[in-house]
Amino acid sequence: MEYTALIPVLIEGMKEQQKIIESQQQIAREQKNEIDALRAEIEQLKQLMVK
Repeated sequence: MEYTALIPVLIEGMKEQQKIIESQQQIAREQKNEIDALRAEIEQLKQLMVK
């Protein structure tokens, strides 16, 4: 079997995987930012309820 012919296919597969990983990392960062904002909002609401 000619394994060297598989190299370009494997490289493309790795590039696609990397794009997916980077996309998922971006989504995770955005979700973390949203969670942090919601936590801050909850904290503000708690403070308003105490007053």
